[in-house]
Amino acid sequence: MYTVAKAASLIGCTRTTIYKYIKKDPDRYLVSRDGQRMISEQGLELLKADVRDTLSRVSASADKVGDDTLKSRLQQATERIHLLESANTRLTAKIESLTIQHDADQAMILMLQQARADTQKALENEQSLHLQTMIQAKGNWLTRLLGKTPKQIKTDADVK
Repeated sequence: MYTVAKAASLIGCTRTTIYKYIKKDPDRYLVSRDGQRMISEQGLELLKADVRDTLSRVSASADKVGDDTLKSRLQQATERIHLLESANTRLTAKIESLTIQHDADQAMILMLQQARADTQKALENEQSLHLQTMIQAKGNWLTRLLGKTPKQIKTDADVK
């Protein structure tokens, strides 16, 4: 007498598989003993035969279907490879184009930064010159306002 777990272990399948066979035809595999239903010696041999028969039919069917499926999957994989190669070529060209554009943009940024620095320096020179002109024109007024002579103001402006 065997439990479902022991029968599954001896046959080499899962307990779920044993339960499926027992559910289909319990009287074929089980006997009652002391109020418990157990798999008989004959039931174990029938289960072995039934499981092996099912496995061989499934295996033969899988081989036939497997060849067709394998060919189909191989063809699909080949088509996918061609699509990916095409996309890779396209994306590589796009990356090269964007790299060239990026380099040009970086050069433009450097040029604009230099132009900004040059403009800032020219503005500072212009302001200094304008201040000197005002000092010369209105020296007495600035001296009273700032408490410095035009010469002192000019020296301060040159230091900046």
